[in-house]
Amino acid sequence: MITSGGSVFTALTVHASAAVLVLITAALLLREKAPAQPEPAPSR
Repeated sequence: MITSGGSVFTALTVHASAAVLVLITAALLLREKAPAQPEPAPSR
């Protein structure tokens, strides 16, 4: 980005938005993989 004439601000903005996208994707995947744990029935 910088070598093609872009500013440092533009490069950092693109980098930050890509990092946020990766974090959102990771959070969604982790939430999807973690199954809801059913509460065990009381044993009496």
